[in-house]
Amino acid sequence: KITEVMDTFEKQFEDLDLQAAYMDDAIGDSVAGATPQSEVNKLMQQVAEEHNLEVTSEFLGGAVPLTSQPAASHAKPVEDP
Repeated sequence: KITEVMDTFEKQFEDLDLQAAYMDDAIGDSVAGATPQSEVNKLMQQVAEEHNLEVTSEFLGGAVPLTSQPAASHAKPVEDP
């Protein structure tokens, strides 16, 4: 009896895993196609500039990570009263 229950559980688990993978693919495909790549690249470049990062063209294609450059301090010095 326990073996039968475990077999049923395993089958249900595999079915659920397959359904979840199918839904992940469907949602991923719809979301990925919702935003044009040029807008994504533009936003990444804007954020990189704001944080003094260098973005290579390969990164925009997904191949190379961001490289950090020394950031200039944007904080104003605090003056004593």
